[in-house]
Amino acid sequence: MSRLTTSNGRDYSFSFDRQLDGSIRVYITSQPDYGSQSGAAAETHRMQDADGRWYVPWEEPLYTVAEAKEVAAEFAKRTDVYIDTGDWVPYKQTPQQEPAQEGIPDGAVY
Repeated sequence: MSRLTTSNGRDYSFSFDRQLDGSIRVYITSQPDYGSQSGAAAETHRMQDADGRWYVPWEEPLYTVAEAKEVAAEFAKRTDVYIDTGDWVPYKQTPQQEPAQEGIPDGAVY
């Protein structure tokens, strides 16, 4: 489990569950309310598994906890922007290929 507080003071919690293929899925265990913004999966860039648990969909498989934490942090930063503005900042290709986008404030991962 990992807890992250963004620079806006919002708290997020994630769990990292190993899948049958060996990859790690980033589950959202708690996050702030979307306020006046839509909470629909498409707008918030989340998906639900067969048990109804929300997770962060990621194009590339994640195999280390460090990669999973980076994805969780990117999701939290973008969700903060979405809550404040209603706009979703697109992800870069993968965290390994390019540095995080400028203009999105960092937070602290615990």
